[in-house]
Amino acid sequence: MTFWVYEVQVVGELNDRTLFHIRAELGDVSAISEPASTQLTVTLPDQAGLLGVLDRLQALGLTLREVHRLSVPESAGSRGSRSQPPRPPPDRG
Repeated sequence: MTFWVYEVQVVGELNDRTLFHIRAELGDVSAISEPASTQLTVTLPDQAGLLGVLDRLQALGLTLREVHRLSVPESAGSRGSRSQPPRPPPDRG
């Protein structure tokens, strides 16, 4: 199976409770929080998985800022490693 790495940025800094719920529902999600936004990085098998993530974030009341596909597909055996490291959020200052 092939997997893709996506970066999803939402408006605002997410608290620990919200991040806990996101990880509990979506699995292995890394998060980088800043005062103005939170960058979530998730590995998914297909676009339907991405749409599920976006639906869940909307259900939590989060506002989507950006979505990027970060890497070329990964095979199931290399799912834990990324071909590109996550990028830092853009400087909005």
